[in-house]
Amino acid sequence: MVMSKKRSREDAGLSADEQAQIPFAGPYTEGGLLQLQATELIAARSVDYAREEALDSVLAKLQTELAKLPQRVIAKPSKEVKHYLDVHGMPQRPLRFHPPASVRPIGSWAAHSAAQPSVAVDVAVEMPRACFDEKDHLNHRYFARRAQYLGELAAALRKAPTFRQISWEFLGHDARKPVLVIRPQPKGQDKPLAFALRLIPVIAPGTIPLQKLAPDRNCIRPAATEAAAPDEQPRQELPPTPMCNTALLQDMLVDVQQAALQEAIAALPQLPDAIILLKVWARAQGLEQEPDSFNGFLLSMLAAHLASTGTLTPAMSPLQMARAVMQSLSKEGTFSKGVAMQRRELGAPGQQPAANVFREHHGTLFVDPSGFLNLAAHVSQSGLTQAQQAAKRAVMLLDRPTDAVEVFEAVFLNPQPRGAPCDAFWRVSVPLPQHAASFSEDTPQWRALEARVEALVTQALGTRAKAVRGYRQQLVAAPDLARAGSPAGDTLEVFVAAQMDPATAQRAQDVGPPLDSPKASAFLDFWGNEVAEKTRFQDGHLAYAVTWEQPGSASATRHAIADRAVAHALSRHLAEGTRVTGHASLLDDALAQKGTPPDAFAGAHRALTAAVRNLTMKLRATSALPLRIVAVQPMSAALRDTAAFPPLPHPLATANLGATARGDLGRVPRCLEPLELLVQLEGSGRWPDHPEAFLKAKAAMGCQLADELATGFGLRTSASQSCVDVFAEGYAFRLFLSSDRDQAMAAKMSSANEAALGSPGGQLAARATFGALQHQLAHHALMSALSGSAPAFPPAARMAHRWLSSQMLSNQICQEAGELLVAASFSLERGLPVPGTRLGGFLRFLSLVASLGERTNRALVIDPDSSLKEADRAAAVAALAKAARQGSGPALALVTPYDTLSEAWTRHRPSAAIVRRAAALAARSLTVLREHIELGRHSADAVRAAVFGPAIADFDALLFLRRDALPWADRAAQPAKVLAAAARKRSFAPVEWARSNEPDSRARAVLRAVPEDVLIKRGPERVAKELLVGFDPVSMYVAGLEQRFDGVATFCSDSLGGPLIGVKWTAQVLLAPHQLAIHISHAVRPVDASNAAEPPAKKAKSGKKQHLEDNAVNGQQSAAAAAVVRLVALDAAAALEDMRAMGAGLVEEIWQKGSFSDH
Repeated sequence: MVMSKKRSREDAGLSADEQAQIPFAGPYTEGGLLQLQATELIAARSVDYAREEALDSVLAKLQTELAKLPQRVIAKPSKEVKHYLDVHGMPQRPLRFHPPASVRPIGSWAAHSAAQPSVAVDVAVEMPRACFDEKDHLNHRYFARRAQYLGELAAALRKAPTFRQISWEFLGHDARKPVLVIRPQPKGQDKPLAFALRLIPVIAPGTIPLQKLAPDRNCIRPAATEAAAPDEQPRQELPPTPMCNTALLQDMLVDVQQAALQEAIAALPQLPDAIILLKVWARAQGLEQEPDSFNGFLLSMLAAHLASTGTLTPAMSPLQMARAVMQSLSKEGTFSKGVAMQRRELGAPGQQPAANVFREHHGTLFVDPSGFLNLAAHVSQSGLTQAQQAAKRAVMLLDRPTDAVEVFEAVFLNPQPRGAPCDAFWRVSVPLPQHAASFSEDTPQWRALEARVEALVTQALGTRAKAVRGYRQQLVAAPDLARAGSPAGDTLEVFVAAQMDPATAQRAQDVGPPLDSPKASAFLDFWGNEVAEKTRFQDGHLAYAVTWEQPGSASATRHAIADRAVAHALSRHLAEGTRVTGHASLLDDALAQKGTPPDAFAGAHRALTAAVRNLTMKLRATSALPLRIVAVQPMSAALRDTAAFPPLPHPLATANLGATARGDLGRVPRCLEPLELLVQLEGSGRWPDHPEAFLKAKAAMGCQLADELATGFGLRTSASQSCVDVFAEGYAFRLFLSSDRDQAMAAKMSSANEAALGSPGGQLAARATFGALQHQLAHHALMSALSGSAPAFPPAARMAHRWLSSQMLSNQICQEAGELLVAASFSLERGLPVPGTRLGGFLRFLSLVASLGERTNRALVIDPDSSLKEADRAAAVAALAKAARQGSGPALALVTPYDTLSEAWTRHRPSAAIVRRAAALAARSLTVLREHIELGRHSADAVRAAVFGPAIADFDALLFLRRDALPWADRAAQPAKVLAAAARKRSFAPVEWARSNEPDSRARAVLRAVPEDVLIKRGPERVAKELLVGFDPVSMYVAGLEQRFDGVATFCSDSLGGPLIGVKWTAQVLLAPHQLAIHISHAVRPVDASNAAEPPAKKAKSGKKQHLEDNAVNGQQSAAAAAVVRLVALDAAAALEDMRAMGAGLVEEIWQKGSFSDH
């Protein structure tokens, strides 16, 4: 199959004319960037039909082979067909076989609207009328004859060398309708051709009376009823069979639909290109693959319908046409009321059913030009909702393309997995009844069971969910018809996903109608007496209610309420042995701390908020300061509820230590995490003008504040040059004073003379402090606002923080940058609804991070409240793109309203290599999670180990840290023993050191906790003075390593108690000799001068000329030798020894990969 060649913008670039048009073009005009991308995509996905000579030859040969088949009566079907008929309960009768009346291409190939890469040529094989009896529409006799007919074709074609490769598929995943799939391999070819043929049996209109196939007619008769009463019996005695009737009509009315499509294309030559865009969009959004959603065929027919009504016009571009079709699809209620195509003459008698007859038996209505067939009969309500939501999002993005490239990729190119818009998932395993695949009813039992599971989940969730999607099983292709067409095994696996409402997802109570309501008994029947209880509410009314959690309480399991509700409802109403697997609690252990109950963290934010409120009141009440405190603003992640482990009250961080009982404390933490607050002072013109004097005056005011808090409120305080630490209610608060002169003083510091102001380090620290505080403040405000509109954001940010740390990226991607990535995944600009659960938000975060490796030279804009002006946004994106092309921009550019040039959090790190590593790790974690959630692969423990276990195989050395030297060792995602075992499997081995190199015992400080016996011996007062606020030895050690081994190695660490630091040697240092750098002279070795390349030998010459050349060569050799002496190579053993010495008391062991032991 010939694919049109695509011109890549990255390789070839836009032409000068295209570049000139873009600034003045709208999104849909000829010069718009969206339109240019659409043109390229159409060219890439189109087929060059003029060059498909091989297909014409194969079709001609196929017609010849089928025309040669003899007429005969086939008494018994083939073995594979017989097994198929037995499984599905279809009758087995003799078949009067006749060769096909015609063999012709249909569908997208005939309409020249096929979309690469998955293109199959649909070939209609018309079965003659002579093959059927008068009442073959009853009891699936038609479908049995259809299968037998295909079986004979398959047996004959397998004898022809060109058509030997045959498999079976099911049209629309309907087990009634198998089709033959042929991969032709003409004689002399080494491999099959690039395209496949799908042989679809059809019949001529009128072969079966159309009025007998109306939606309200019955075509499945019980055996006794059929014998006693012929077709004239009253129809109301038997239930209608709309799906069976529809399946038969589809085979009979193929030509009607093809003619309507061809007529629309003749009127609009650009329509095939628009259909290609629609098919690409449907595949990317996961619609094409689903048995019960809008597929490419329905979208093609909808486009033909809009063309006939004048909605699509010749003046439209293909992209505009595709958008118009999406707009029509997105309108709610359109297909529930019904859409009818323009009628065409059939040439067959029959009165079309009325619209209300269709509505009574089909939830989605799209009537074809014959007036008899509902094209969307197979589309479920949830499948229609999925398609409409995807169309609505696509239209929204295309109409407001803030970033044309990103929008186009989100709409047409980025594939969405099953359940992508959803954030709650269940995997349901239901025992199958006997003969579940039999067509004794209109729908096989296993298909009805799928719909039943979806309906029960919908009812159980109620208003907690905006939409529920029960995904139907896809019937996969098989080489043998006997092995296809029904679920394998004795259980049915149903994957259900829900788009949760963030406001009600964690509702603790389901309240039924009042007891005097007729619906009260239905509520009780659904939930059962074991969970539904009569409850009197504050307003006095009585009702049944199901209470999952105590309303208003802080619980660590509140996020799993929906799982409990769904599991209870399904277990109650489905067969015994039903298993329901929810995933809301799948990752709970990742946020567990050893020795701390989960509920302690559930109520931590409330306690923190109350403590901050009380301290703020005290600060505002101070009166001894020269300037009044006008505001206190939080800045820490814990105060916006996004810290993976919010600090818990410390028994020694209180005002009254005398009341603390010595024997009840146990082991208390030695280190405290500071909660940072910005204390805003009122404006004044009396601040010193000199920067150094300004800083001294500010520090003095901090000392005054500490004294007043201590004397006036009895709080323990500690003042320093830049901040004031306050111990109150079990927490350590770090106060930063801010004045209206800070910005002016920072500007003076940057321009003043270094000699007058002190050391450069002091200047940089002062300047950075002001900028950092302002960025922290703005960041906190932005994240807090997002938390208010998206309740699932804080728990998702906590999980993302945990993931970044567990993957040893803490020192590469700061927490603020991680929060911004989570915020970006919650943005509507990505074309998906805002997540309503922690798991949904975390999956979106991983998906976004996994895509970062492909976002070259493109900034990520995070603007939750749309406060950025379009001009500012465009200018920032353009400036960062230009900087990236020049190699001076950040590898991870994050544009925010307060930091449009990404200078606050990602200016210097992460590097491009780290971004690629993070993308690869996120893709791996995402794959494992999705496989477990949808398919049940991997155990829950294996999933947690894969998602939150560090990928150590890529490091060259590992620094194992001493557990007692880590303040937060109890938070480690995996203990050191597990990581050591994993390291051994990956060829790491510990490095042996001489005993003389062991660190002094005084270096082995205990930072994890104060032992209980020490606390009892010294007493709370003395121990409280030794508490360390904000002390993080790992980050300090890593910072020292990065400074000392700059350009030699990259270091990765886990700030949440991880016992490892990963070391990766820089490729340039490792692979080739390099110039000596003084600061690493102890970690390198000189390259042997004998390895230097000698000049090539030359032919002997004589005379003065030879003498001069010899002198020149000797000079060159001397210079080369001197240069080689100055070249050095990495001495890994010496470098690791230096790292060990720097981390004396912190580093317990160093493991090195075996392949690097010779460096």
